[in-house]
Amino acid sequence: MSVVNNVLEWGLPSAPGQDSFVISEAASPAVAEWLFAFSGAPTNTYQIKSLQVPQWPELVVSAGDPGALRLLPEVLSTVAPEQAWTVQCNTCNTGASGFNGLYASGCTIASVQTGQCVQIDATTGDNLSLAGCDAQAHQTFDFFTQS
Repeated sequence: MSVVNNVLEWGLPSAPGQDSFVISEAASPAVAEWLFAFSGAPTNTYQIKSLQVPQWPELVVSAGDPGALRLLPEVLSTVAPEQAWTVQCNTCNTGASGFNGLYASGCTIASVQTGQCVQIDATTGDNLSLAGCDAQAHQTFDFFTQS
């Protein structure tokens, strides 16, 4: 799935790997880049895995220091709090099978560990970060899927 905010989306640096920051890049919702995997923990709790780094399939998005999102190895025995995320959306197309296009809109993504929301800056290449949830546009995302 692609995670888009207006004309920017979640991305990775040109040579991603372990400990890479999650950055903003020009939106290209036609390319699946992220997998939101239900963690089996409380309702609406997910791990977010990158589909962009096939040589590192165990990397997941983690709440890093100081408030940046990083790709770190998955903690397999349990879902580590820094690797758990809640997702709340205004609209969701949950009944679609093989759906291609806008899947959910008006979504906020928050760290289970800190309770802070993911936000994106207006500049391509900036690190995504965590901040107090304020329901502003820079903390709202749309999800696009590809069948």
